[in-house]
Amino acid sequence: MFEQALSGLSTINQLELLIPTSILAVMLVAISKSGFGYGLGGLGFPLMVLVLPPKLALAVSLPLTLLTDVWVIFVWRKFFIFEIIWMMVLGGMIGQLLCWIFFNYLDDKSILILIGTMALITSVIFFLSKIDLLQKSKNHLNTLQPNFRRAVFWCSLSGFASFIAWAGSVPAQIYLLKLGVNRKIL
Repeated sequence: MFEQALSGLSTINQLELLIPTSILAVMLVAISKSGFGYGLGGLGFPLMVLVLPPKLALAVSLPLTLLTDVWVIFVWRKFFIFEIIWMMVLGGMIGQLLCWIFFNYLDDKSILILIGTMALITSVIFFLSKIDLLQKSKNHLNTLQPNFRRAVFWCSLSGFASFIAWAGSVPAQIYLLKLGVNRKIL
């Protein structure tokens, strides 16, 4: 399978395109995971897809993402709400498992459509928050109690999107936003 993915590559030989794009993608993910990128790490993988086929881009960026995830878990290990996290982990695992089952049935075009959709959603949310449209709605937000069905639904979507394009933050944020969890308190 790996040889098949490499066989049709013409852009991978263009290192002047591959290396800067990959560096930019990794920097976006790293800065975002450190808390400074406002969720723009979701755009790192779509950048990789510009120079690599989707499945190969997933294979290239997976080790880097896992390393940054280990560091994030280590840093934030004392600041979690167990009542919320167990439902999110369960939903995420369900989404990851479903995507793992169906991944071989997805072709590169359908993966690119999913990646583009998640990148667009991430970008729109980022820019709307910057022009203060979402900030106004946060002030009038009615907080909800953690709900098992809602958590499993949104976090399953998060796990699925995360498996495809490391864009699982959007569905997870949709779930967490309604809970009114204040990041500054954590």
